[in-house]
Amino acid sequence: MSQTASMWIIIFLTLIPLSFHSGCATLKGVHEPAHVPVVFQPIFLNCSPMDRDAVLTVKKSGSRVFTSDMVWSIPDTNSAEIQFNSLLGDTVLHAQRRLPKWNVSGTGNLEISESIKGIVSINGFELPILGEEVGCILAGTWPSAWLRQLFLRDSTGSSLSMVGADDFRDFEVAMTLAHRPQSARSDDIQSCAMLKWGGFLGIMGHKVSICREQTSEGLRVSLSGINDYLIEWVIQNES
Repeated sequence: MSQTASMWIIIFLTLIPLSFHSGCATLKGVHEPAHVPVVFQPIFLNCSPMDRDAVLTVKKSGSRVFTSDMVWSIPDTNSAEIQFNSLLGDTVLHAQRRLPKWNVSGTGNLEISESIKGIVSINGFELPILGEEVGCILAGTWPSAWLRQLFLRDSTGSSLSMVGADDFRDFEVAMTLAHRPQSARSDDIQSCAMLKWGGFLGIMGHKVSICREQTSEGLRVSLSGINDYLIEWVIQNES
């Protein structure tokens, strides 16, 4: 065998493991739904059907600007109804979603729209929420579909941290067990989801935080990051 032929054989044998390693590396980009420990699974749900009610409070720069009872019904992924009632029982606002449109009636100047991709906007301000996710957010749970984008970052027996991204937002989800019962329920889980979107190369983007915690009143959910507003609603404990 000539010296040239021997040289090419050596090069070929050297490249085989490199090519195999490179091929394996590309497989790491294929993402399967994140595995969530059983104790944290109750917080990830399908967002419909879902029917609940809560007491809503809106604050701006620390001052209360709106309070109402809130009732919602999410029968399927294409429709929703959310109604805001005064403490006297009068309907203040009624929002109805019939994909792809939202209709809003009542006092106040509120416009809800949804893009072709399903992104919800309120008065022209884009939110990092899809129309089909509204039921989960209102109930203080996370859409099970998020697991297709989330990767496990850190996990202990009583806490979990995941990160991920989809076509228009970045996710950071942290969860902690309030205590360690023999069988955990969703009410035992305190959690915050930080959603980032918009901007260019991470500059001048938007960021909101949605948090949930169990209190003596019930499950308290809060949304912050939209200008100086803090939106809180409490899903009262069932008697």
